[in-house]
Amino acid sequence: MLPNWRRGIYAMLALAALTVPIARVGYPQGKSKETKVVLDLDKTPPPEKDSIAATESFGKTCSAFAPPRDGYRNFDDPVSIEDLVGAPIETIRIRRYGDGKDKPDKEEARKQVEKVLKSETTEESRYEPWDEAVYANLVAKTEFFDHTKGVLEASGPHVCFSDYSGLVWWVRTTPPPETK
Repeated sequence: MLPNWRRGIYAMLALAALTVPIARVGYPQGKSKETKVVLDLDKTPPPEKDSIAATESFGKTCSAFAPPRDGYRNFDDPVSIEDLVGAPIETIRIRRYGDGKDKPDKEEARKQVEKVLKSETTEESRYEPWDEAVYANLVAKTEFFDHTKGVLEASGPHVCFSDYSGLVWWVRTTPPPETK
């Protein structure tokens, strides 16, 4: 039998543990508040039409955010990018969208970001696992509800992003399921 003062301490510790917020991996972004998408394009001059500089290699911002490392996860069922991020994204600032020659349409860019976040994958790795050359189509910075920063890059089915904990993941996605 424990003395009364020890039982009181254990009770206080148990209550304190219940009140500590827990960051859950795979926390869905099912908040009522919509993710804010902002066009905040880089102020670099447009590249020449046929130059190699017109296309930027995919993954530069992800590699700069956190160096690639070994690591791999495989899922039994498809998981969306927004679930893998692990926390609600409050703001997405698009730094580059499209080929950079034309001014992008904000609504089109917002729809593309939503499509990327809803796209699904069954595996993710901590490095770029594909051999083909991929050029970035969407480069963005993310900001979570607590002002933690992250990155997001996408080009077709190729996506790299940082999760809420700051780890960078590389995935090949399938289109999101059609909603009726």
